[in-house]
Amino acid sequence: MKYFKYDLWRGINSDSEKILYESIAEWNKNAKAYNEVFESIQNRFSKKFLKSYLYNERFHDYTIKNIKINNKDKRGKKPMSIDIFITYRTTTWKITYKNVVKFSMNYEQWEGDGTCIGFDDWGYDELIPINKDILSHEILFVSGATILIYFKNNKILLSKVNDD
Repeated sequence: MKYFKYDLWRGINSDSEKILYESIAEWNKNAKAYNEVFESIQNRFSKKFLKSYLYNERFHDYTIKNIKINNKDKRGKKPMSIDIFITYRTTTWKITYKNVVKFSMNYEQWEGDGTCIGFDDWGYDELIPINKDILSHEILFVSGATILIYFKNNKILLSKVNDD
């Protein structure tokens, strides 16, 4: 994460007033910088995606239900796609990334105070450009886990899932 770093997030939740105020100041500065970057690349997403993503507060406090990696052979033309199923209360969304060119996941079992279950809640995420054709989506979870996906422009889709 470039803007919403885990240590900074912990700082804005600190009991120490000094750490708290310093962290909030840096967080606000980083949030402003990130929002400028995000606004500059909004033409690289579908209007439908942006509307749902922003309406749902960038999925803050959602939880991961499932991750599905689809690896189809299409003669070497970036065959991988990834579906991430997320839920909040009674609503489930599927985020589909097509033409994935990089995927990584960093997860370690929670060892700190308190209780985190798996990834725990979706905290913050960053959608930023890698180059003129590729975007990055990095997601930071309460547990400190991260997911990083590089994908082609306009190749992120959202669809509501009916839970049966």
